[in-house]
Amino acid sequence: MENIYSLTDLARRTREILDTALVSGTPVVVAGRGRGEVVILRRDEYLGMLHALDEMRRSDWQSTWEQSNAEAESGAGRPWAEVKKGRTKGENAR
Repeated sequence: MENIYSLTDLARRTREILDTALVSGTPVVVAGRGRGEVVILRRDEYLGMLHALDEMRRSDWQSTWEQSNAEAESGAGRPWAEVKKGRTKGENAR
């Protein structure tokens, strides 16, 4: 469910609106001039989107994605927690 607030609402209820985005993890759309102007979302969601966009810039992203899905469905590969832990230590960094 998308949360949409006006610029006036944001000015009057900033803390409440930010808490909504942080706690629920659901992006908040701030509308101005009759349409969504700004989206507020948690930092981890934003970084995840940036990472996904970066991966999609690779010419082979579709085949890599298909291979990853096939491995996940078959139970092959490494658990996400292990991959994430390795990335924080610089493993698999490009």
